[in-house]
Amino acid sequence: MATLAAIGFLLVILFILSLFIRLNIRVEFSHDGNGGRFTVDLRAFMGIVRYRWEKAPAEGKDKEAKGGGPDARGPERDREKEKGSAPEKMKKAMENFQIKLEEFLRIKTIAQNFFKKVKIFRLEWVTVVGAGDAALTGLFSGVLWGIKGTVVGVLGQNFSLRTRPLIHVSPDFQREIAETRFLCMIQFRLGHAIFVGTKILQVRRKATAKRENRKRSANL
Repeated sequence: MATLAAIGFLLVILFILSLFIRLNIRVEFSHDGNGGRFTVDLRAFMGIVRYRWEKAPAEGKDKEAKGGGPDARGPERDREKEKGSAPEKMKKAMENFQIKLEEFLRIKTIAQNFFKKVKIFRLEWVTVVGAGDAALTGLFSGVLWGIKGTVVGVLGQNFSLRTRPLIHVSPDFQREIAETRFLCMIQFRLGHAIFVGTKILQVRRKATAKRENRKRSANL
């Protein structure tokens, strides 16, 4: 009992300390004629703890679709699919949809509360676009301005935006070109992320248990 109490006390202390630990994350994506690059930099404890994840395009690698040979269980599987009447299948589908919808709405509420505590200190999105035709270039530029305005509006409504976004679309009427650079720097407390992650896991476990209970009830 004393050991469990000590472990519990230690976990509480660590959680309280995590409330004061700020995580700074820098997300950058760039794309030009040579491909794209995606980088995530994480820093904590005034830059003492650092972690970088970088994804560059793989050249000359084509994704192969995985396919199998003839399925020997084809007829048997078809008979399994035919089991159960249409009303029963519809009822099960509606019940599963209701559970998934409830799970999504709960997770959405939890995530929105967390997003409000995430601070955006830098937001840049610069794009150069050209279609080789003046009319098409102008059309693409207008569409990009609309997309960027929508994205910035969504970020401003759901996050704590602490900076003025730098958004720009530069049309190039002379060339066919598509280059873009996106940079975002955010900050949040580690304790808030742990708390939100725990709440989301609880919601998912409850939804999974609810689905399993309904399956068992249906098999009785």
